[in-house]
Amino acid sequence: MRTMTRTLFLWIAMLASCSGSRGTSTPAQGAPEQVGETPTSTTSATTTAADQGSTEAPAETGPAPVLAIRGTPARAGREIAIVVENRGTELARVSPRLVLERASDDGRFTRVDPVELALRPSCEREAPACVELAPGAALHPPAWLGTMGDAQCACDRCAPAEPGTYRFVATSCGGAHRLEGEPFEIETR
Repeated sequence: MRTMTRTLFLWIAMLASCSGSRGTSTPAQGAPEQVGETPTSTTSATTTAADQGSTEAPAETGPAPVLAIRGTPARAGREIAIVVENRGTELARVSPRLVLERASDDGRFTRVDPVELALRPSCEREAPACVELAPGAALHPPAWLGTMGDAQCACDRCAPAEPGTYRFVATSCGGAHRLEGEPFEIETR
């Protein structure tokens, strides 16, 4: 009986030490000190936003989506085919607004404005608030016309983009992750 009591006591002690404590913790060495932060629950924050009619996306957690974003110049003309492919194993949630960047002489990319590009299925349809791509899925939105302004569908007065190296950049729906596409070239006019 004494052995059974001792064994039971050891099991209780082990379980007590394994369960998380609600005390204070020491930050990792070199980690920034967090002052004045109150822990929140993602679920309750989402519920609260939904209850108040907010259209704000819930805070993003986890790794960035694994996307391949390509711009492929057409054989003739200045059109650039756009492909966004989910190469990850999780559902990718991407903002429908694409940003266009151009490389400077020193190789750094900077945003090109004004260019309106959206991840939408066709020129006749509006882009959704957030584009969801299943693992392995690819989206082929309307091509970039190689012009400035409303540069994706019909634009009679849009000026052609300067020759150079460009890339498309997407962000995750909540804005926490920046997803840079592969560089491509626009040749002289």
